[in-house]
Amino acid sequence: MKSSDDELNQLLNEVKVPPAGSNLAERIIMQARPPSHLQTESVNEGGFLKQIVAALAFPKPGYALACSMLIGVLVGWQNPDVNTNAVQTISANEELTSLFLAEITFAEEFFDE
Repeated sequence: MKSSDDELNQLLNEVKVPPAGSNLAERIIMQARPPSHLQTESVNEGGFLKQIVAALAFPKPGYALACSMLIGVLVGWQNPDVNTNAVQTISANEELTSLFLAEITFAEEFFDE
């Protein structure tokens, strides 16, 4: 175990690490700024409207989440048990008993063949 650790340390020490670029901080700052065309356009040219649309734009995962939630609400709304308030409550003991009986029935059918 000790020799493999020493070999790994030796390999890691031999790897040449490229130096970071001198303008790394400036590139990060430039990427963090909003697009320049949204900052420089005047209100008369539609710049204000573009800024509002850019502020309200959702990323694609946001669209996927919103659509799946909408589908879930619509499917739940179509479920008659929810609409009629006829939700059936079963105790945990009854659920376990029915599950146990179902497993016994399955095992009997499986092993009788």
